[in-house]
Amino acid sequence: NCSLEHMDHLPEVLRGISCGLRPGAPFLLSVVTDRFLAWAALPRLIEALGESGRARTLRSEYEAYHHLVNPLPAEIWIERLEDAGFEVLEHIPLLPELTSRLFLFLDHLWHVPRPAGELGDALFPFLSTLPDFPAAFGQVLMGLMRMEWDWSIGSGAVFQARRKP
Repeated sequence: NCSLEHMDHLPEVLRGISCGLRPGAPFLLSVVTDRFLAWAALPRLIEALGESGRARTLRSEYEAYHHLVNPLPAEIWIERLEDAGFEVLEHIPLLPELTSRLFLFLDHLWHVPRPAGELGDALFPFLSTLPDFPAAFGQVLMGLMRMEWDWSIGSGAVFQARRKP
């Protein structure tokens, strides 16, 4: 579950997984795609405020924090899986654009470094005081999902594959 985008030496990792499975065995995986970085809203906002250097720093710190070495387009994920000996049976995009942009904005904001940890360490106590925050925020996300216009692309994806016979 969303680990392969963090793996160095992805071709070798995928070949190792394939070798560990018997022919025809299923392999279900979820990953982030290139949209995970392209839709990151906080650096864009900071750049729009005229702070291009700070925006670049935020972007690179975020990538380094998450060790995102494989945020690949879905087509490249499919190629990598096929090269490793898998047949891709299904590709399901996850988190379309509006939902992704909000999630990524909040996740990025959460992980902004501070002298004593990260910004999320200061946000959590406040959010914990809000009545029914989890359910209410879930309603915000559901509203965004109702406004989505293109479910065929996402900042994440699930692939159903199987080892080639």
